[in-house]
Amino acid sequence: MPRAMSSRPCLILLGLLCLTTALPGQARTISLTAAEMEITLPDTWKVEIDRTTVSAATEDQAVSLAITLAEGQNVTEVIRNAIGEIIREVGPLENPTEPTDFKVHGLDAVEISGGAMDGQLNITLSVIFTPNQKYLLIHTFVATSFEQKYQKEIATIAGSLKPLRRR
Repeated sequence: MPRAMSSRPCLILLGLLCLTTALPGQARTISLTAAEMEITLPDTWKVEIDRTTVSAATEDQAVSLAITLAEGQNVTEVIRNAIGEIIREVGPLENPTEPTDFKVHGLDAVEISGGAMDGQLNITLSVIFTPNQKYLLIHTFVATSFEQKYQKEIATIAGSLKPLRRR
């Protein structure tokens, strides 16, 4: 399973990430302050946070994801850059879908998916237009043979992505 990739930083992203701790065995919510978003990840997943990226993976490395602010003048450029990263990391994106528009807690988003490594890996790229008009890019990599095993966890993670609450 490839290590989750990070995009080139589009800004100096000091303060991008702030980890909210949780009790053992619980999920943990990670605030993506520069994007004005948050996401909740299972406590059993290994999470790494640096200045620009949150990377998370299951213990068996069958699923990994990377969340980062993305560079680009528009969503087409963001997707093109992300596909370039995939090609450098795991090879060509096989059978990519056309971009699909959807909403995430009222925010506009676009998604494409495809395979890699001769069908051994399923990849989804999601671009969310954040409350502060930035592009949040999520790369999701799932080993094809483990897709059903982790389907519920992936759906729960996707459903947890939401704007930060205003105080």
